[in-house]
Amino acid sequence: MPISSLNITAAEIDQLLTMVREESDHHHDGEDHHHDGEDHTYAAVETPAGEAKNQLQRTYGKQGFRTLIVTRFEQRGKQLRRIWFKLGADSTLADWSAPNVAMRLEIPVQPEEFAGIDGTPETASRAYTVAEVSAETGEIAIDFVTHGSTSPVMRWLERVAVDDTIYTWAPQQHRVPLAGTKTVFIADATALPAALSILRTTPTELVAGLITSAPADELDHNYDFLEGVEVIMAGADPGQLANEFTARDWSGLESVWAAGETAEMKPLRTHTRKTLGFAKQNTQVYGYWKRGLTTTALDVNRMRQVRETLASGGDLSELERRFEEDGV
Repeated sequence: MPISSLNITAAEIDQLLTMVREESDHHHDGEDHHHDGEDHTYAAVETPAGEAKNQLQRTYGKQGFRTLIVTRFEQRGKQLRRIWFKLGADSTLADWSAPNVAMRLEIPVQPEEFAGIDGTPETASRAYTVAEVSAETGEIAIDFVTHGSTSPVMRWLERVAVDDTIYTWAPQQHRVPLAGTKTVFIADATALPAALSILRTTPTELVAGLITSAPADELDHNYDFLEGVEVIMAGADPGQLANEFTARDWSGLESVWAAGETAEMKPLRTHTRKTLGFAKQNTQVYGYWKRGLTTTALDVNRMRQVRETLASGGDLSELERRFEEDGV
């Protein structure tokens, strides 16, 4: 993406980041977010790795960044690389162990859209899901879909090594299906780790099926929790996920969990709500990314919308709902 395509100035970057810092500091003031009773969210750390964390806090405020340290690598498919991490002292394994736990990794590569603009973040903020937790080793795993681009994540993957440190915003559990409902799971390659993390703890009798457009080799693993589950491999072309879902008769289906490219999710949501008549709480359909738009551009667009909503006295909760569902 050309640098100019973001159409942003240093002054606007400062304004948007100030808004983020003020919200963060207001939210965290007086709170204790660490399990050992100490406040680690804004303390300076006098080490090279600690300075990177200090810089993140200067940029984004008291976000309570957590430390992850690379321990090992796995190739889980031709285009899927898994990285295992041990946790720093600022979190425990329990913080990461619920189904569909998401976080924002601060990739230590500056997005090209920010090159040459004073005051811009030095890292690329990217959302990922915990793919697996090992209680035996105390590690967590994150899966990265690899492709031929020169994005910050791809550039980082070229050089990341064992013992490297990376920081993430505090982990949070993302949406899961309504408890006790028979659910079909629909996921593209970017959402498959989230779907699998939920399926690990979902009783088989509550799983109507899994539809995915991820490459088949990404499921070629010992996933015992998929025994007895119908897995439907959809094509990767636009519309294939929705076609596989809408063309079938889902007898006994009570809810839908789906995630992937924003435009791909819209017909799924429409079919679930209007054709099947499911209530909102039974329709967990989310846009993770948007074709033709980088994550950096998407994040800036979101911050601009928050700024405009605050200025007009609008409803932030409705805006957050739209971000979650539509990804824009």
